[in-house]
Amino acid sequence: MNVDKFAKFDRHYLMYWAVIEHYRTWIKDDAPVFGALKAARDLNLAIVRGIAKTYQVERTLRPTPRSTKSGQKAPADKAGKTMARLLNNLSSKKNWPKSLTDRADACLALAQSSRFPAAEGKTPYSAISKMMWFRRPLGWTMFDRLASKGIGLGGPPSEEKFKRFYGRLDCANFQETATDIQLILRRRKLGNLFGERVIDKYLMLVGDEAEKKEASIWYTNSVWVRAVPLHQREGVLEAASEIERLPSVEKFVGHVKGWN
Repeated sequence: MNVDKFAKFDRHYLMYWAVIEHYRTWIKDDAPVFGALKAARDLNLAIVRGIAKTYQVERTLRPTPRSTKSGQKAPADKAGKTMARLLNNLSSKKNWPKSLTDRADACLALAQSSRFPAAEGKTPYSAISKMMWFRRPLGWTMFDRLASKGIGLGGPPSEEKFKRFYGRLDCANFQETATDIQLILRRRKLGNLFGERVIDKYLMLVGDEAEKKEASIWYTNSVWVRAVPLHQREGVLEAASEIERLPSVEKFVGHVKGWN
């Protein structure tokens, strides 16, 4: 264990800690969703509800309240089932685009669609991006406020910022960098983790540090990882050390620093 990295917060080690944060939240949040999705084969109402609760986008499933006659489905159920059906359709091999920016455009178009029961009149682009990651984790990532701030796009979320977020990721070779990270994870027998999610966690760490000035995500992981059994911890820490030294990762980090 590298004592310097655990002794105090240092922004130079954020990619290292991003690997640990992904490992922690994989066990806590994401692995159960992937297990349920594997069993169900497609998104369904229960899975959509679970993701919405974990990632705090439940408002997407709560359209403006209105009276419901006896025997009718609640508005939230209709919203969740509609979201599941539309996402399953978009994520099919024939409909899911190849490039990151085209995928972002497709998700935004779905969020803007009149067929989608948006919550409180808002376009649910953030929720769509999160749900889609579970259907298509390779070459895709979630949009959220912290990650957006991490890539240098401060202020409140917006549709324009959504497009700029994925545009910047594309400029920084997001997909290629994620693939390089994935190769190390597999070699370290951590193939259930995702390079895309490591990058997402890195951006969240950058955004968290810039916003709170107290590095709360780092602190959580510095405590948590000490409780992980040694035989599990060592593999993750070794992978983290190797990943942060990757040339493609160093270039990606350089892009992010240039935008902050």
